[in-house]
Amino acid sequence: MTEGDASAWTARFRTLDERFLERVVALWPRCTAVLPKNPVEDMITENLVAVVGKDAQARRLFHHLEYHYEPFGHTPRGLAFSKGKTDMAVLLDQERDRYLVYECKRLNVPGKDGIRSYATEYVRCGVRRFVTEKYAADLPIGCMLGYVLDGNTSTARVKVLCGARGTKEQRRPRRQASPRTIHRIRAKVLKRPHTNPAANRSNSDTHSSHSSSLSDFGRRKLAECRQGDRMAWAGARSVAERQRFLWR
Repeated sequence: MTEGDASAWTARFRTLDERFLERVVALWPRCTAVLPKNPVEDMITENLVAVVGKDAQARRLFHHLEYHYEPFGHTPRGLAFSKGKTDMAVLLDQERDRYLVYECKRLNVPGKDGIRSYATEYVRCGVRRFVTEKYAADLPIGCMLGYVLDGNTSTARVKVLCGARGTKEQRRPRRQASPRTIHRIRAKVLKRPHTNPAANRSNSDTHSSHSSSLSDFGRRKLAECRQGDRMAWAGARSVAERQRFLWR
């Protein structure tokens, strides 16, 4: 339980966070060098605590760096109880109530389906727990630490800020093709380049019959298109997709 005036060590907390993160950034390559591909959050935090805890410059900043720190609360009768585990805590001295807590989350995690930001989990399961005072209750400062696994910190920052504001990242709307544009694209896909009769006279008859059948097939296919097919054609992203659509 924190009592009295905390202004004497609140300022130290703010500067401690900046200096502590400087050492984390400096030691980050040493921590990730031993980690497997796409490590889980606890594995990263465990190795980070082990590396930072052995660093001589970092040890000058704090009394102890503890993994899965459990702060105590007290009932009105004075009975102590655990407030729950936090990922990491920097203790200034032997007093358990004077600590700087860090909640750690992964961001921009590579997977089979691409990069997943995890910005929503960062805000909902991290930042919000400081707001509701589940973490760092009665303390003036609480900290979040994001592990950006793909190294793209600018994208991770934008998505976290959007998640904190309750908005989605702005994306440019896809331009819809006009019916006239669709007609020109269809004609271009169906059109087959003609060979030079003077250069290849032996295959002229075969080429002419094939081109004629292709044009007839294309006209029949266009005549069978319904409104839903036209909408599907407009949503095709490339000429190759449109060609597969015509030949299905």
